Amino acid sequence: MAATDRQVSFRSIEIYRIEGDKIAEEWVAPDMISLMQQISPAPAATRQ
Repeated sequence: MAATDRQVSFRSIEIYRIEGDKIAEEWVAPDMISLMQQISPAPAATRQ
């Protein structure tokens, strides 16, 4: 697929669990549906 130079936005939620003064765990929940909708090609027109 050729580059289009179109901008996209990407969101995610990141949660960190701190233990003492260090990050013990990280959970990431990306919004992949929104990203895929932006980068997917438009559906082809249906033939009648």
